[in-house]
Amino acid sequence: MDINHLHLAVKNLEESRKFYETYLGFKERTFHGNCLFLANEDGFDLALDPEFAPEELPKWFHIGLRMKTAEEVKLLYAKLKNEPQFIIREIQEYSDFIFFHMRDVDGYKLEVYWE
Repeated sequence: MDINHLHLAVKNLEESRKFYETYLGFKERTFHGNCLFLANEDGFDLALDPEFAPEELPKWFHIGLRMKTAEEVKLLYAKLKNEPQFIIREIQEYSDFIFFHMRDVDGYKLEVYWE
């Protein structure tokens, strides 16, 4: 079995699309009705659905985004430093693990890491 997609309710489809394309490298794949499916280079689909309003999630809930190298984590963090509204936990570096927490335009918490 392969977990292959994540379906998110979004307030503004174009803002969400721009965020995931600009910062996380997703590209448009297709529409199903009003729901936009983006895909990353590994074939993971992200469904952005403007038909539903985002709901508050538990404080512990987050989406993990594992990068291929520690350098990729650092590069994304550096890019986001110009957009401080997205950073919610500063970068933490260890010999075998590096991460930071960010939020997307709808408030979903994302943990970007390499280990």
